[in-house]
Amino acid sequence: MPSEEADAFLKALVEELKEIRAAAGVSQEQLATQSGVDRAIISRLERLERIPSIMALYDLARALKVPFHLIAEKAEQRKP
Repeated sequence: MPSEEADAFLKALVEELKEIRAAAGVSQEQLATQSGVDRAIISRLERLERIPSIMALYDLARALKVPFHLIAEKAEQRKP
């Protein structure tokens, strides 16, 4: 089970990815096609029902054309 700090970071990271996807006007289905990550997994990630693998997060960031480290940095800054 993740620590409270890790859990807060994960939530912030997923929120950051979700906001980037929405701002880009990309649907979950489009992101699934572009990233190779199943749409159902993306949906469960965005609802925080699944802990993503680092590879899935990397693939999603790459498909959104945003360096993963920038998403992680923003998530670190926004977590409580």
